[in-house]
Amino acid sequence: MKKILFLCMAVLATALAAAQDVPSSAYLVHTGGCVVGRNANRALLVESNDAARVKLSFVADGDAYLLQAPDGAMLALDGGWDVLYVSGEATDNARFTIETTGQYVRLRCKANGRCLGTDTSTAGSYLYADKSGTDTRHHWLISTTPTPEIPEEVVSYPVFPNAPRQAFTDGWGVSLCWWAGVCGGWEEEKVDELVDWLVSPTGLNFRLFRYNIGGGDDPNNANCDLHHMGNGKGLRAEMEGFKDYSGGPYVWERDSAQRRIMLKIRERRPDAVFEAFSNSAPWWMTYSGCVAGNQRGGSDNLRPEFYEEFAHYLVDVCKHYKDVYGIEFATLEPFNESMTDYWYANGSQEGCHFDAMSQVNFLRVLAPILQASGLRTVISASDETSTGHSLTALRTYDAEGVLPTVGQWNTHTYGGNIIERAQISQLAAEHGLPLWMSETGNGGSGIAGNLSMAQRLIDDVRYLMPCAWVDWQYVEENNDQWCLVQSNFAAHSYWRVKNYYVRSHFTRFVREGHTLLTTLNGQTLASRTAHGDSIVLVAINPTGFAVNHRADLSHFGAAVRRSAFLTTAADDMASFANAKIDRNKTLAFRLPPYSVATIVVEVRNANENATVEDGATYVLCPRISSDQVLTATAAGPQLGRFEGKTSQLWTLRETDGGYRLVSGDGQILTHPNPTAYGLSLSTEEGANQAFGIEEADRMFVRVMGATGNRALDLSNKANTEGTTVGMWQYDEGTHPPVHRQWQLLRMPGEAVPSGVEAATAKNGNELLRVAAPCKGLLKVAPLHDGEGQLTVYSASGRRIRKQTLSAPTTLSLRGGAYVLHYRAGGLSVARTVVVAGQ
Repeated sequence: MKKILFLCMAVLATALAAAQDVPSSAYLVHTGGCVVGRNANRALLVESNDAARVKLSFVADGDAYLLQAPDGAMLALDGGWDVLYVSGEATDNARFTIETTGQYVRLRCKANGRCLGTDTSTAGSYLYADKSGTDTRHHWLISTTPTPEIPEEVVSYPVFPNAPRQAFTDGWGVSLCWWAGVCGGWEEEKVDELVDWLVSPTGLNFRLFRYNIGGGDDPNNANCDLHHMGNGKGLRAEMEGFKDYSGGPYVWERDSAQRRIMLKIRERRPDAVFEAFSNSAPWWMTYSGCVAGNQRGGSDNLRPEFYEEFAHYLVDVCKHYKDVYGIEFATLEPFNESMTDYWYANGSQEGCHFDAMSQVNFLRVLAPILQASGLRTVISASDETSTGHSLTALRTYDAEGVLPTVGQWNTHTYGGNIIERAQISQLAAEHGLPLWMSETGNGGSGIAGNLSMAQRLIDDVRYLMPCAWVDWQYVEENNDQWCLVQSNFAAHSYWRVKNYYVRSHFTRFVREGHTLLTTLNGQTLASRTAHGDSIVLVAINPTGFAVNHRADLSHFGAAVRRSAFLTTAADDMASFANAKIDRNKTLAFRLPPYSVATIVVEVRNANENATVEDGATYVLCPRISSDQVLTATAAGPQLGRFEGKTSQLWTLRETDGGYRLVSGDGQILTHPNPTAYGLSLSTEEGANQAFGIEEADRMFVRVMGATGNRALDLSNKANTEGTTVGMWQYDEGTHPPVHRQWQLLRMPGEAVPSGVEAATAKNGNELLRVAAPCKGLLKVAPLHDGEGQLTVYSASGRRIRKQTLSAPTTLSLRGGAYVLHYRAGGLSVARTVVVAGQ
């Protein structure tokens, strides 16, 4: 369950917006714990014990404040984004309004309407006033002490072995374009080390590699400038083609550097999988005569009369690698981000626009040529830059009848949203297509930028549900975000950056063959090994404050922590002793600001019962959300962040026409008017309370009304807290209605929301009778001679009480879900009980 721990106990240590609550003199403390200070000529963050920290005066000035150092200098916007200490008359550059955001504040500059913040949270970071205010790096505490207790968040969530998602059959990978074309020409020992870092199980553990078949520009540069790609992505983006003109010979000696890397990978990773892909056809096949694109961005560049020649070119390269080097590409991708409009002649890399119908027409030519080649290679498509474009291509292929020629669906996720990811997932599954997230990347700064990319990875794996996830660049110059290893190409020098270790938390431990599991937390990824004997939990904290995790593993009969690792701004894959499992099988760990952890847990005897069953209790989680669940509220059924409270636990009660959905606090889901949208809640059994549970797509279901074709729906396709839940027509159409699909997540044990049931041990002996007869009360009665030991745990894993039991007992408890553990005579039993709130 998610709540905020109020650890700031000192008066005025928390940030308040009302003028009378802002102290006249205080420290400005960042969410990362550092204090705003001052150096010779700039404002900066310093360590909290550094003598350079500054106690500022907060001087009211209209609806804003001036933040003044002891000498009267004011923090002020300087230029477009910098913040310095300035002297003189106050202007709007130095005026900041104070807005509350949870337990923190935002300081918004009057001059530009933007917020005060930083790019990192480490000591010495500079201040800027051009921030959005949405990131915790833009949040502050106004404190009378320089060392206030920083608020920490607590999140609790179950891990569900009975809600498996996709099989992660193929694993992790990266494109060889363009780094391999540079690094493949280096010294042997450097190439060996780079490849080892890439493929070793104790490194990145990558096994999927995308080889780029270059088109190659006109050797005479008749249609474009010499080395025009050097003006953007760098000369490494110049790809050699294997032919110089139509009818000319193949020059197979070309592209030796990329080929050398590929052969090294195959040598060190015999199970490596290779895909061949093209960014552009050779120059003479194009309208512009330039492999960077048409003269008009957004227009096709491959001439239709060259479709067949280009298809033979691609297949001939694939056959050459099979015949000469023994590398048979698993897939051939003829397109790359083809629907975009940013491929221009004289541009910074090879690129070729294809309209959706042009792709269809080219596939009709390529498919029979590839099939006649004798290769086992299949076509993959369409590698669009965004999930929206990918959906357009997928639907067009289907409508035009060419989807059967495609053996794998590829999409990039540079752009798009959760709904589009989920729709691609469903459509690919319906057509039996393996699904790859085949390329993505992100900018940013420092570990915060790396964790932003990690969040995209989690969202891709959770909502797109691919069987493979592939990075764009492995080695790059001049930044630490678009790569995992940074390099000075000219000097042949290279080093692993923080992004390498952040990515390793996923790729080293969540391996090909694992099954992804459902958790009710959006910053976690969980998987189970093929043998089922271990689970892996990767959790990120992309915020400036610590987050305490409580992962409920009570679905598993046994759970023992095996290993744990933590990466922060200061540490890389450090041993993480903080992660521990208590007797109630709650995995507890504290993630510091801007960090990622991986915990490997040995498990046994998982409860994998996922059936829809009368009397069982479930959480209903929408397909397009990771931590919101159906919640009974005073305003009716809405989405609420999972907290494990009674209003979020729904017991199915069989009735004529389906099931009643009864919340743990006695609210029955009701559809008063079966032809209208609205739902309500009732404490009495009545009409229009029957709902059908029907399969929608793999583990997702639709919850249907008793009449018509209406299904449980998220208003306006929203997935945030407070979203109204109603009933709307379930129409597949060309857009799968993923916002009307849900997971029924069966809670651990057997819930007892009312009435009386006997809890039994595994050998059938009855040990304990349990009843929750009315609000706030739980009755337990031993069904054996002698004494037993009863332990009651909260839904978050906290022990509520422990007592010896020899006679019937009534316990007074707050409303909520509890786990009872009872042991007597060498036998034990566990049961989940829901107690209605008083």
